[in-house]
Amino acid sequence: MADEDFETEPEQDQSELGAISETDAERNARAKKLAALMKLPVTELAAKLAVLREMKAYHEGLAKRFGSEIAIVGEAVFERFMESNTANLRLSGSLFADTRARIVTPDLLYRPAVKNVAALFQWCRATMHSHFIKETIHPKTLETFVNQSKKANLPLPDESILAVFNVKTAKVRRASK
Repeated sequence: MADEDFETEPEQDQSELGAISETDAERNARAKKLAALMKLPVTELAAKLAVLREMKAYHEGLAKRFGSEIAIVGEAVFERFMESNTANLRLSGSLFADTRARIVTPDLLYRPAVKNVAALFQWCRATMHSHFIKETIHPKTLETFVNQSKKANLPLPDESILAVFNVKTAKVRRASK
């Protein structure tokens, strides 16, 4: 397992960058939790962090498996709906924890895969769909660039162009056997 960072939230407000801002109650609850954690010995904190990381990885693995199973079962349901010419189906609420019934309907979705970005952009411009075109930098690419630049003491764009926040981290990795 690769090194992973546990990140606390930046100390500066990121609301102008589109981040979801905390309410006062959430900030107070977070501050109380942090204060309580700061009373624990570092070994106990590190163990807690490692266990939380393991639990997160386990549950993310489960979610990924559920996602695959949902996709396969969803395709089978769609095909059976088409075979039986069924428009929708109501499932009994007793199957579910909240006991509310579910209505299942077939739905055909389309997911694109771009093979030639330049040609797609040209087509979009020619067909008056240029509003789809956005110039972007992937957030992880930008984060890597900033981290490497800061560690090497290289210049970064002015703060009016690029805001850089200090983030407190703790890395957790699996020990070698």
